[in-house]
This record gives sequence, C-alpha cells and structure tokens, in this order.
Amino acid sequence: MKKIILSSITIITVILALSSSCSQKIENKIYNITFTKQHFTFQFEGSDSIRLVYMIKYKHTELYRNSLFVKNDSTYTLNKATLGMLRKQAYEISYEIASKDSFPIHYILQNGTISLCDTIIYYKKTHTTTNDSIYAHIENNSYARLERTTYNNRIKDAKEYLLNNNIKANTTTIEKMAKYLFYLSTNNTTIYKNDREIPIYKQLPSTPEIIKTNMNADYFYFIGVEKESTLKDFIKNEIINDFTHGKSNNQQGEKHLQLIPINTGFDVFKGNYLYLFVCGINKDWSYKYIPVGGVIIDNIPPFLSFESNPFNNTQVDVHNKMEKFDNYYIDFSYTNSIRTDIISFNWGNFEGNSYFGYSIPFTVKFNILSDLNEIVIQGKTKKVNKEIDMRGGIYNAHNIFRFEHHFGKLNTGDNYIKVDFIDIRGNKSTATINIETQRINNKETEINNNIYNNIHH
Repeated sequence: MKKIILSSITIITVILALSSSCSQKIENKIYNITFTKQHFTFQFEGSDSIRLVYMIKYKHTELYRNSLFVKNDSTYTLNKATLGMLRKQAYEISYEIASKDSFPIHYILQNGTISLCDTIIYYKKTHTTTNDSIYAHIENNSYARLERTTYNNRIKDAKEYLLNNNIKANTTTIEKMAKYLFYLSTNNTTIYKNDREIPIYKQLPSTPEIIKTNMNADYFYFIGVEKESTLKDFIKNEIINDFTHGKSNNQQGEKHLQLIPINTGFDVFKGNYLYLFVCGINKDWSYKYIPVGGVIIDNIPPFLSFESNPFNNTQVDVHNKMEKFDNYYIDFSYTNSIRTDIISFNWGNFEGNSYFGYSIPFTVKFNILSDLNEIVIQGKTKKVNKEIDMRGGIYNAHNIFRFEHHFGKLNTGDNYIKVDFIDIRGNKSTATINIETQRINNKETEINNNIYNNIHH
C-alpha cells in the first residue's frame, strides 16, 4: 500500500516565480540556491563564521524561524514549509488558492538586519487523493458505523470565514476553499468518523453480522482490534495457521457476508475501544482490510482507590481521539467515561443497640465521569444518585453519593463487612470494611469510635 509521509509537502507542483535579492555588494553572499520537494539548499561565501536567521513567511506572517551558524565556502540544507506551518494561515491560504490558483511562500536568510536572500516560491495544489473503489459496510445497527470525512465538512467553515471578512465568493470558490481547508487540516490523509454514539457492551457480541462488500478474497474476517499492529499480527498468524478463523467465499463482485466478530483482545489498563475491520486474505498471502465500525467493551470493574495507593491506579481513560491506521485515521467521538474510581468510602458517627439495631450514614466519593450504578451491603442494593462536589475547584471536582444503611446487629469490637460496587454493565468490585464499636454502658448501647473525617453534610 502507498504510504503518505505527513511531514512532507505534497502541494508543490510548479515554481512559477523565483526572485532573489542576494546583493553582490555585501561581503557575505548566498549563491547556488536550489529547491527540492522538501529542502532548501544554498552555499555561503564570506566570513569564517556568522549567524543567520532563517525565516519562512506567508506574505507578512511568519510561519517559521530558526538560527544557524554558517562558514565560508560551505553548503547548507534547510527544511521547506510543511503543512503544519501552512495551517497557521489555513483560511487565508485556502481562500487565495481558491481565488488565484496559487499562493506565495517567502524563504528568507538574514544576517542581523541585512537580508542576504528573499526567495519566493508560488505553490499550486496537487490533485486530491482518489477514493478507493473497494468498500465494505455493516448492514445492521449493532455497532457504530464509520463514515469517511470529505471536504463537505469544511464548507460551513469556509462560508463563516468569508462572511467575517466581508468577502463575497461564488459557489465554485467556496467549494475550492473547503477542499483546500480539508487538505491542510488532514495532511491529505483520510479520516473516518463514527456515524452515531458508539455502543458499549460487556463483551463483543458473538452473533453474526451482515457485511456488504465488493472485496474479493479467498478468506474473510470481521475483526475488532485496538491498534494496527494487532491487526497485522492477526493476519500473519492466520497465514501461518492456514486461515483457521477465515470464512471462504468465491463470489466475485458485490456480496453479503455473514461474519462473526473476532475479538483480538485489548489492554484493560490502557483502553477498550475496538476498531472493527473487514479483512480479506488470499492464499498468495496478499490481504486488504477496510474500517467499518466501532464498539466499546466495558468489562472493567470499579477501581477501589481507597484500598490501595491511588498513584497506582492506571485504570483511567487514555484513549486517543484519533488512531492511525495505514494511510488514514479513525476518529472516535466519545465523551463519556466507562471507568469508575472509588476515591473514598466513609461512614459517620452512629449509635444504637442490639434491640433496635444501628443506622449508619455512608458517603462515597468517586470520579466525575463514572458509570457507577449501585452499591450492595448485606444483600441490600443502594441505587446511586450522584451529586457533584465542586469545592476543590473544577479540576478536582468529584461525585458524592450519600446513603444510610441499617444493621440489625453489630458486634462489640471489629465488624468486617463486604461492600459491592457495581457499574452499569454489572462489573463488580468488592471491598471489605471494618466498622469498630465499643461498649459504653451496661445496657449494651454501642457507639462508633471512628473519627468523622472528610465527611461533610
């Protein structure tokens, strides 16, 4: 497959003009200026060693600046403008390319205030990447499907810029501008986005899915992976093991495949977003894979920070917004957390006796983005009602859940009690707490001696 180098400029096609202001009257001179696709090369003649400033500008806007020391009769190679630099003036450049078909970039070398060279290159846009004619789509709604983003997503942005700058443009110019905005923002790399909210399951469903595709291959697979290296490892293992998990289909052209998803696993401490691919492998070891959807697997129980060192808690959402696959990105837009961290679990002062029992107030503190659903003590379920505590500031905000539980009997001394913390998908963690009591009179009335710290009413 063709690889796209993101750091290179792929927009150069023709140098329309080259103007150099290198003066012969200055002792220090720049000559033999050459430009390749990615580099600017020149020779220096003059002082034994001087400091030059290298600048890249779009009109009067500085896109890049760096300094270098040069020596007499030496050749130097510098990087040219990258797409990342051009993005700083993305709207202005996009409008100019749309209305004038080119835009100027200045390459400047200065010694103090003296300009040794100011070279202008006019850039034209290359053709955009053509779409692959091979496709694959999930037919039902069990998963979030992926849609390929196009320049149409940037038409509104182009219109907004033109209106804010009192510029009138026709439909053709607006469309060209949107195409170039898309080109600059994506490094000319395709991006797939989910078409709806990503479903969450406790485990990957084992029911067959209908896949519509025109891919031709000897063996087909419907695979869930966390990263591209896992996908390629799976393909390699299938080839080695004679396509053990593959489903053969000799039909040419468009077809409907019935495939059961294969979970290649994921690191529960680093993320559980699965990217779904339809993969075709041939007996000659060639293969192709196409992204078709996404799913989130939540089989991770709440983490009990109050029972361990909170700095050892690696169960946090660290999913990258965009994941790189081959020559495209997959962008999962998802804002809710599926991780729960029980920061503290405390109880307040209480009193009671063996006849009436003991009603004890509890307070649970847990992370702001959480899927904690219920707490179970002695077989009794407490449905979680969250209230946000902002007293520590917005960056230290957390959820609070207060409830009361009645114990029919407590022993004098130690009382070890199991507490279950259960999330929305039924993942459970169990903690053991010790409620200590002591006798205060002969009537067997007991009172908790736990100091009521960090609990606020």
